[in-house]
Amino acid sequence: MNKLIFNVAAGIAALGLIQPATAAEEPANTSDENRLVIWVNGDKPYNGISKVGEAFEKDTGIKVIVAHPDDVSVRFQQYASMGSGPDIYTWAHDQYGELVSKGLIDEITPSKELMAKFYPKAWEAMQVNGKYYGYPISMESTSLLCNKKLAPKAPKTFEELVALDDNLRQHDKRAILWDYRTPYFSYPLFSANGGYAFKKGPDGVYNTKDTGVNNEGSQLGLRYLVELIIYDHMQKGVTYDVMKDKFASGDVACIIDGPWGWGNYSSVDFSVNPLPALRGKKGKPLVGVLGMTINVNSRKKAEAQKFITEYLLTDKGYQAMVNDRILGAVALKSFEKKLEASDPRVAVTMQNATIGDLMPNVFEMSRYWGALHFAIINATTGRKTVQDALKEAEEQILR
Repeated sequence: MNKLIFNVAAGIAALGLIQPATAAEEPANTSDENRLVIWVNGDKPYNGISKVGEAFEKDTGIKVIVAHPDDVSVRFQQYASMGSGPDIYTWAHDQYGELVSKGLIDEITPSKELMAKFYPKAWEAMQVNGKYYGYPISMESTSLLCNKKLAPKAPKTFEELVALDDNLRQHDKRAILWDYRTPYFSYPLFSANGGYAFKKGPDGVYNTKDTGVNNEGSQLGLRYLVELIIYDHMQKGVTYDVMKDKFASGDVACIIDGPWGWGNYSSVDFSVNPLPALRGKKGKPLVGVLGMTINVNSRKKAEAQKFITEYLLTDKGYQAMVNDRILGAVALKSFEKKLEASDPRVAVTMQNATIGDLMPNVFEMSRYWGALHFAIINATTGRKTVQDALKEAEEQILR
């Protein structure tokens, strides 16, 4: 999840904070060994992918090595820009625009038969300027998680959450908490009435000169957030860890979180629900689609494609992955239906992802994240009015 918040790759690389790779992380294309190397973030099902790799090796004789190096997104750009790196790089789609502009990942041409097996929105996320650069794995979005004991019927609106809070605080409990200073989690408040990051044209290209960070919908959302804090319906300065601990301990009824967090709440009987509406309009999450890309430098592009399409992104491959880690909603239609039949939480996650806004895969998103983050802080601490805070954010994004 944290990879969706701020793109720190350039800053870390510039400061020289990247450590040498371990043996398992050594670039595949610089080796004569008969192996396929995959890099994935440490919070993803690398053991499950390795399990699928065993079957691939048995059939092809090619050994699959799955590594999860620290700062994997930084390392990939560093190695790939020098002509090396893993054969397959696994990351959310929001980074693809930057990777394509730097010439680090290969364009792919999925067949119509393959595309039909996956949800269209997942494929849409794999596009940059109308071309495909990745194979979709899963669709991540936030939802409203509610403790069934404190909120047997999940509130459908932010206004209902306020009413619930008035009731629960009499019992030393609270209704709602989330990491509101992080724009990714607060986005449903902004999007409900028309706020957006960047406008996407009919050609699928984002207009980075058209941001909705300061439109009426965004102003309404931030103003409501400020009021939640002023009237003590939201704890001031809350962090993700504070939210996580208070929900796990049963002190708060509802939070905004995603599938990556479900494992933290094993002690709570909770439901996963649509995001609350504001002023009668549904809140929409930002959606990240995890995908696999092929390094432009790889010497085993055909083998990489075969592993991804014929082994990993199949019902059997997905089963190995979910046996290892929670993926939430998955991109493969057949396996998503199986998950939904056994876990209603997955079905709601897919519903939220379906109505949500795909995270723009443009470099300018780093400006949006940073500018809105500080606008939220400035407005909720009273340093600036909502209008001034968002106007400043808009100017920073468009500079």
